[in-house]
Amino acid sequence: MKKITLASLVQLLADSGRRSQKWTAQLISQVFKGKSHNPNGAEKSKAAKPKASVSRTKAPRPNSLKLDAVKPAPAKSTSAKPAPAKPSAPKPKQLKPKPLKPKPKQLKPKPLKTHPLKSKSQRLKSAKLLPLKHIFKTLKKRINSVAILLAAHVKRCSLFYKWLLSVCLSLGLLAGSIYFAIEDLKAYPEQGLKLEQTTQITINAGMSVTKLVQSLEQQGVVTESWKIRYLVKLRPELAQIRTGLYEIFPTDTLESFLQRVLSGKVVTFAVTLVEGKSIKEWQASLESQPRLSLSEAPFLTVLKAHGDDSGLPEGKFYPETYHYHADEDVVELLTRSFVMMQSALNTAWEGRSDDVQVKSAYELLILASIIEKETGQASERPLISAVFNNRLKLGMRLQTDPTVIYGMGERFNGNITRKDLQEATAFNTYKINGLPPTPIAAPSQAALDAAAHPADVDYLYFVSRNDGSHVFSKTLKDHNAAVNQYQRRKKK
Repeated sequence: MKKITLASLVQLLADSGRRSQKWTAQLISQVFKGKSHNPNGAEKSKAAKPKASVSRTKAPRPNSLKLDAVKPAPAKSTSAKPAPAKPSAPKPKQLKPKPLKPKPKQLKPKPLKTHPLKSKSQRLKSAKLLPLKHIFKTLKKRINSVAILLAAHVKRCSLFYKWLLSVCLSLGLLAGSIYFAIEDLKAYPEQGLKLEQTTQITINAGMSVTKLVQSLEQQGVVTESWKIRYLVKLRPELAQIRTGLYEIFPTDTLESFLQRVLSGKVVTFAVTLVEGKSIKEWQASLESQPRLSLSEAPFLTVLKAHGDDSGLPEGKFYPETYHYHADEDVVELLTRSFVMMQSALNTAWEGRSDDVQVKSAYELLILASIIEKETGQASERPLISAVFNNRLKLGMRLQTDPTVIYGMGERFNGNITRKDLQEATAFNTYKINGLPPTPIAAPSQAALDAAAHPADVDYLYFVSRNDGSHVFSKTLKDHNAAVNQYQRRKKK
């Protein structure tokens, strides 16, 4: 039996690439145990038996393979003579390993990967369980590697958390800034206005609230007018300002002023058309009113607008206090007065007493104007109305001084002379029968009511006591006595 040298083993391993891994392991096992390999496969080594597998079924072992005829390298001889050549033996046939039958799939522990050139002690160590020291060493390495990974993760996380924290702080600062900016804008209208006395400001058509506050800032009334532009975005209703003339008081805040502008509480002016006054006197009063837009012949304009082409406006406008806005047209004001008088006159005419002697609503208006001029005390209006109504019933002339004064016009200087009473004019009721052609003044509601409802008395005369009251008489004798007592004695 031939021993296998190292050179033959290397050659054998080179050829074993075609053989199975298991066969190679068996071969190495036999070599390191010091047994020679039987090329004929007759002897079997006990140490080459494979270890039992996990499965109970044993796989068939392959037959001992014959080693290929690998001749070892001839040793160099020291002698000079060459060795005699031996006759060459015939080469044995190479046996191919039989293919292994596939084993059923079973759970097997993964074999340790060992290099075929490892020593026996190394193979034995790899086959045995790892010692406890090696386990702890491996565990320590694993723990160190995990710690390193965890530290890197923590570092990455810390960088992320720092970034997240900075983002949150930035957002918080931004939100806080926005909040305080909004609160500052909301508080802006609460600032007081810098005024020492009441002033007026005109808001024209097309002016915005921004321009309004800017104009107030130019006058030194408010500050920081730029804030109103952003405040309007928070409170869109501030943009709905109304045109007109507005007053600003020293006690105002910007908020209270803007609320007046939003509600349209403009400055209003008042003019009183006094009862008992003529159109001429009213015209002079209207011309003296502030911020009232005047036009030529406004009374006639109103009459024509309502279909009255008489050209006689006297007495047809209701005496009252009227309010108007800045630069309002006087025609609008007088239109309200005309409508009110027509309504009051129609009501009085429709509700008149049956004993009333006038024949139309216009005659009732004329009689009411005379009653208005003659009355000094309100309680005497029905009595004066009764005197004129009784005279009309009897066909007597009215003989009232206010009609004579109205007919005199500009010539009246405060006194009526006998010559004035004898002058024939359309308004001299000492010379004409019945009523004058037009009213002589603007009658009040009380005068209209008195004309429509005269007192039920028989008086035909009255004379002034010079204190606003009158003495009423049924006969001429009593009347003359009263005249002597209160009028002629006064002249003396």
